[in-house]
Amino acid sequence: MDEHRPHRPVYRLQRLDGDRVVTIVTFHSAAEALMLLLNLPNGYRLTLDNREVSPLSGRHEDAAD
Repeated sequence: MDEHRPHRPVYRLQRLDGDRVVTIVTFHSAAEALMLLLNLPNGYRLTLDNREVSPLSGRHEDAAD
């Protein structure tokens, strides 16, 4: 990581497939994340860096794989 650049959050839309997690898209925009949160279908999750953002469940504090 470049020491002269601040950390940029990384959002990932991931598909849950049994025990596998497949990253569909990676982006840096909070506006895009909000749009996804409002329309997140079942079987998908949104992560911010390595933390699960949605779906909110008992697992949302767990680190994402």
